[in-house]
Amino acid sequence: MAKKRVNISIDEELDKRWTKVANQLGWKKSAMVEDFLREALPYLEDITPKNIIPRAVKTLGDKVREIGDLLEDSVDK
Repeated sequence: MAKKRVNISIDEELDKRWTKVANQLGWKKSAMVEDFLREALPYLEDITPKNIIPRAVKTLGDKVREIGDLLEDSVDK
C-alpha cells in the first residue's frame, strides 16, 4: 500500500517525550502514529455524539469494577 506523508504540529515537550519513548521501544515515530491510528480509528469511527458519554461511563465503570476485583482478590490472600 502506498504511504501518504502528513505533517503534524505538537509542542516541544510532547515531541521530546515521543522521541524518548520511540527510542526506548526501537520504533520509528511515524510507525507509532500509524499503529495508534489503526487501533484507535475503528473505535472512533463508531462514536456518535449521542453515545460518547454513555460509552465513556461504561468504560470507566468496567475499569472501576476491574480495580475492585483486584483489590478484593488482594484482601482475600
